[in-house]
Amino acid sequence: MNVTFFGQFLLDQGLISQKQLNEAISFQRENNALLGSLALEKGLLTREQVLEIMREQQLRYEKFGEIAIRKQYLTEEQVRELLNIQGKNHVFLGEALTRRNYLSIRELNRQLDRFDQDMRQKEASIQSVLQGLDDQGIFVCAYEMIRKYLYRLGYATHVCEISHALPSQAFDHVVFLSQKDSQRVHWMGVYLPDVLAYQIAYGKQPTTTIPSRESFQKEVARLLGNLNVIIGEEMHRKGVALQMGEVRVQPPEDVPSWTCLHIETLIETYAVVLGTAPVGAL
Repeated sequence: MNVTFFGQFLLDQGLISQKQLNEAISFQRENNALLGSLALEKGLLTREQVLEIMREQQLRYEKFGEIAIRKQYLTEEQVRELLNIQGKNHVFLGEALTRRNYLSIRELNRQLDRFDQDMRQKEASIQSVLQGLDDQGIFVCAYEMIRKYLYRLGYATHVCEISHALPSQAFDHVVFLSQKDSQRVHWMGVYLPDVLAYQIAYGKQPTTTIPSRESFQKEVARLLGNLNVIIGEEMHRKGVALQMGEVRVQPPEDVPSWTCLHIETLIETYAVVLGTAPVGAL
């Protein structure tokens, strides 16, 4: 799903063949080690334990690492280390295509730009939903800022679903940002999985030590806090006077309703939630 919708776009443009796409995806699978494979390689799990966890995954919506921790086969620290290794070494579909000489880097970048424009056209309904919200100008700006922020990091995005509640799926990192005027607080919550958060915080640069969970979460919150400053500056340029509010990890209780955007990238799915509360919520 996440790794193939850009590939389908390239197929539709006649830039690659189905055989080339299949070979690039196979290249990804060979190089993007699954958590179970990494745990086997490091001697943290036996083959029987990996198969047991995979069988349980087929019966319930739960991540490999979550099951391993629940069964006490792995500690949280061990799962975090495996996820960090997995994130640092992830091969994107575009990277697989260029490494096999099916696309040049220049052509890949050109097609990523076209793909991003295509996604924007298909998201016309998303924009209409955002513009139907109270304080829509602020929320459209917030959505555009995080979209551009991730795009600069190499993540083309696509809103695959809209709901009106906080995500039911468990995410590894949750950060809420706020901007306020004299009457209301405008909240944007960002829900990220570990692999995506790691690449946002640390990129693919090799690290000599695995960051602690606490420092990892602080770095993600710091980067998103910087994004909140950019959102405020952009709104000021648009003539909307706002004051930056707090950054927190728990959703505020005074927001009567949420609009949740479920967003796919070429590697993972994340969520952005938008809502407004009385100014006393801070």
